[in-house]
Amino acid sequence: MNDSPDIPVIIGRSHAVFAIHGWLKVESFTRPRGNIMEYDQVLVRAGDDWLALGRATWKRHGNQFLVHFTGIDDRDQAQAQVGRDIAVMRSALPPPAPGEYYWSDLIGMSVRDQTRGELGTVVNLIETGANDVLVVGGGLLIPFIRNDVIKDIDLTAKTIIVDWPESDAAVAVD
Repeated sequence: MNDSPDIPVIIGRSHAVFAIHGWLKVESFTRPRGNIMEYDQVLVRAGDDWLALGRATWKRHGNQFLVHFTGIDDRDQAQAQVGRDIAVMRSALPPPAPGEYYWSDLIGMSVRDQTRGELGTVVNLIETGANDVLVVGGGLLIPFIRNDVIKDIDLTAKTIIVDWPESDAAVAVD
């Protein structure tokens, strides 16, 4: 059972207008990437609010994805939506498989080293190809490698326990 609040979860971002009839090019954050086309009821961020723009129609266009919202019928209307996050409500997502997590569940969790204690809070994740990377606090990067580095994830306590050598703790980004 999913105990997470029913909040918007970002699944992509619009990045350009496509043609003249209100279509937008979209970057997908889903895995696999094509899963973004599974949702016809999505929200678009407008400042601090989320707006439902009407039923979405999705198309694959080469390696990209296109979306058309009901009521967005010309290039100017579509241009107003460029650069906006696209989300679905958490309840629309399938539950993650055992041992898998949505990034949105990990952001905000406390990260503790087994021996050194508190390292900070997860502020972002980065996909590198080899493995995902937790971005903690002031830019500390910790590879998301189950069993070797990530020892335990407690969603209830909002804590991630890691085994991260002190010499590696200096790795950070500006």
